[in-house]
Amino acid sequence: MSATPRQIALLRASLPHLRANAALLSDSFCCHLFRYAPTLRADWSLTAMSRSRRIIETVLEAAALIETPDRARMTVSLLAHDLRGYGLGPRDYVALHAAMMDMLADTLTHGTEIEAAVADALGAVLALMLADAHGPRARARTTMPLAA
Repeated sequence: MSATPRQIALLRASLPHLRANAALLSDSFCCHLFRYAPTLRADWSLTAMSRSRRIIETVLEAAALIETPDRARMTVSLLAHDLRGYGLGPRDYVALHAAMMDMLADTLTHGTEIEAAVADALGAVLALMLADAHGPRARARTTMPLAA
């Protein structure tokens, strides 16, 4: 990731504010996501708010860990596979990134330095998720039957 240590510090300093406004962020995220990817609306309608809140919390947590990609990947791996199961395809990650950036632009007022840090971190996290859920080494998440 190309973010500076100051950008990472700004990102981490913003997390408590973002977590405190999770409900507002969830509404904003859903509005932006469905604007960019309207086909997801039908699939997500019943659980969109709880699902979007989980996406926001998990991706932001991983963004704060982006200096250690293995830890960030572990943070988002299950979410990536769950989103694949909910019908999120590789092309939908562009919509996820755009919706997250728009949501944060509605919320943060730190200026271009934090926007650059967030854009880089979110892009890196979503790339990890995309590779984990849809890449050539992606493994299906299944449960093993118990032996009799």
